[in-house]
Amino acid sequence: MNDPFKEIQNSPNNSNPNTSNSNHTPNQKGQFISFRQGAITTATVAFISINGLKEVGGLDSVELLAKLHSSIKSLIKTPINNQSYQGIQVLSSLLGAIILFPDSLQLDPIKLISSINSEMNFTGIPIRIGISHGDVQELVDIDGKANFIGVAINHSARLATSDKNLGLLIHDVLANHLQSKLRASHWLSAKNSNRLFIEVAGKRDEKFLCYYPPESIWPTNSQITYKYDNNFEPESKNAAIIAYDLPNFSDGDLNQLSQRFRAITDVFLALVAQTKLPLEYFYFSPGGDGGVIVLTDLEKKPVYDLAKNFAEKLTIESQNKNSLISVECRIGLHYGTILLYYNAEENLRPTGDDIFIADDLMADKEITTKGNFIFTQEFKSTVSGGDNNYFNQHFQQLPDLVFSTKSINLYAKCQNISKVSLVSFEAHQAHFRSSPVLYYFLSITNLSNLPITITHLWYQDTNSHIPVNPQS
Repeated sequence: MNDPFKEIQNSPNNSNPNTSNSNHTPNQKGQFISFRQGAITTATVAFISINGLKEVGGLDSVELLAKLHSSIKSLIKTPINNQSYQGIQVLSSLLGAIILFPDSLQLDPIKLISSINSEMNFTGIPIRIGISHGDVQELVDIDGKANFIGVAINHSARLATSDKNLGLLIHDVLANHLQSKLRASHWLSAKNSNRLFIEVAGKRDEKFLCYYPPESIWPTNSQITYKYDNNFEPESKNAAIIAYDLPNFSDGDLNQLSQRFRAITDVFLALVAQTKLPLEYFYFSPGGDGGVIVLTDLEKKPVYDLAKNFAEKLTIESQNKNSLISVECRIGLHYGTILLYYNAEENLRPTGDDIFIADDLMADKEITTKGNFIFTQEFKSTVSGGDNNYFNQHFQQLPDLVFSTKSINLYAKCQNISKVSLVSFEAHQAHFRSSPVLYYFLSITNLSNLPITITHLWYQDTNSHIPVNPQS
């Protein structure tokens, strides 16, 4: 049996370029780096998001991502105030980058982040940064590369993407950690009576106390003024795109997050091994609570089967498990054009409008109530085999997904209608208008899934009824 990890490790997205030129096409296999699988590190986490990236779209959005990562790469190589930042981890995110500063390196994260902000401000790219601090765990992701999970990453992402973020938000956890080495006049110092703070709402009831610098210290762009390079031509490919998202990933402790992360990776790699799918051209956009898998060398039918089986296997894996370790994901399947860029660690990553569309499948609140596997119009004929009657009987059309100027048709398998069944009965003699009444005891299952709410059962040819308890 083929080793799926080895195939993925040898795919182009694991090749190191000989040059940072965006037009470079890798032509040699990269070596699989050794990991500290499961290692837990205390680190400062900076989540950098390019403001308005999805709205820009097209080739321009790819150039902005590539420019951000090339700038980070360049700044890391240049010591700042005699401090070298070699050894930090830089990860890709859908909208920007994630930088991890391990405490063991004894680095000042604010200095590097300030330099990145100055560079982006000068080039006309508006970025929003959220920074937190805590334990992160290193794990091997679906593509065979190191990824990191942890509450600090989730929190920094929440701060970076908050509508209240005008440039930089520092979580109070990190602010408290840094206090001992700040002068009283520093904008982040607790001794500074002019220190600025704000509360940012989380996904649920939690609130994050954050601090932010005055605009005079931390200038930011409100809009994109970047001068695009007409010679920038990244590689593009037609591709099937599988996006998956693990709901409520912020819940639970680090051990529970780790269990969920590893289980998803194990299920996907087992499917790849069972189906013996060739993965010569496999690309991946990682996310702690999910990711976007890109397959450029397969026909639509095997990709549809892979995505459907992925959803089903994760559902089975989650049976009888507490929600804190459940791995039942929302999975979206799309087909389109992807564009490739090199990130700060010289890994080839996919992006573009169709990557954003696949990701949006997981975020639409109305869509997520229609099942855990959704696909777009591009897979309709593949699924139906050209038989519209079959398709209409087994699949339902969902509200369109609107992305930029596009309206995308979406579909999901019809949900099973719960059945009301007579499982046992007893006859009791009673008197109703001087006539015996036959009482039937019914067991009704899954009332919450019925298209209507049942509140009472009525007996035929009588006016008597009993209330229904949906929990029974």
